Amino acid sequence: MIRKKEWEKSFKNVNGREPNEEDYEKALSLGLVREESSVPNSNKKKVLVLGTVIVSLLIFAIGILLTIFFYPSPKSSQASFASSTSQSSKKERESTDTGSSIDYKDSSKLSQEDQVKLEEGYKSIELEKEAWHRQMLRDIITMYAEPKISYSDSQFQEKI
Repeated sequence: MIRKKEWEKSFKNVNGREPNEEDYEKALSLGLVREESSVPNSNKKKVLVLGTVIVSLLIFAIGILLTIFFYPSPKSSQASFASSTSQSSKKERESTDTGSSIDYKDSSKLSQEDQVKLEEGYKSIELEKEAWHRQMLRDIITMYAEPKISYSDSQFQEKI
């Protein structure tokens, strides 16, 4: 099958005249001519470009959704560490927010002597914590304050 324009040229060469609609219909029915498409080439290009853009955006969106839903969850050790850390920090915040009175509410059943010992124990623990924090700060400061020792090549060779 050939296109209509090519068929018209060959018909003119063979018959010596211009083809009319009846000749065209006969050629179509015999399958000699391919019918022209109703969509011009420019529309085909637009459809192709738009289809490509839409499909690529769809693939991109699916990739993002798959990443969100199937991203690996943390290992059990990491999750347990995070939960224990958050629980301990929550307890720490509660004790600092309300002071030491939260611990003494249940101590009403204790004797006066035991309550005094308990208060002294909490105070000593707080003092130890403060001392530990001070010591850590000192260690960090001394670590950064120490001079860095560097040898030039000549000093290094002399020592060898």
